[in-house]
Amino acid sequence: VASEELVTLGEVQAAAKRLGCTLRIQATGPVYRLELLWQGPDNNEPSLLGFSNGFTQPNGVAHLESIQIRRFSGYWQRSRLNPEADRYAKIPKFDKYGLGLILSVGVACWINERCPFGSRRAELLAIMDSPKQHATLVRYYRRLGFSVLREVGDDFGSFGDQIVWGGVGTLMEGYVDTF
Repeated sequence: VASEELVTLGEVQAAAKRLGCTLRIQATGPVYRLELLWQGPDNNEPSLLGFSNGFTQPNGVAHLESIQIRRFSGYWQRSRLNPEADRYAKIPKFDKYGLGLILSVGVACWINERCPFGSRRAELLAIMDSPKQHATLVRYYRRLGFSVLREVGDDFGSFGDQIVWGGVGTLMEGYVDTF
């Protein structure tokens, strides 16, 4: 794929802005953190809708440590004890894939445009917290173009992967240009 055909980080930030969000990038050398923020109408501190962090390596592989999208399901807005209940009530209901897609493509664009090592491949662990959540993660990452490398289990053979990734699950890889 020619680089002029790829989505740019600026285009992803513009898409986030059209949704009323800001895609904030914090990077030092090969370490990154992207945050998706929503300011809201009250101009208080922005609400963190989601984030991703990780690092790139000299071997050309990006280590995608985490990607989290916070769900504003209404729990906090119903709580009388929460002083920010009204603020949570004002957060727009986004498409269930929209925020994760903006964040994921933003990470791919940051790696493609700004990582110091020219990484072309990315690895992540679809963590096994619960079977249902794990299946959802694997399915979502497959939609993003990732494929399964191997299962990381509780056995001695997976000890190295457990040290690197901090848990058990499905180790997956993808190529930055195909996000």
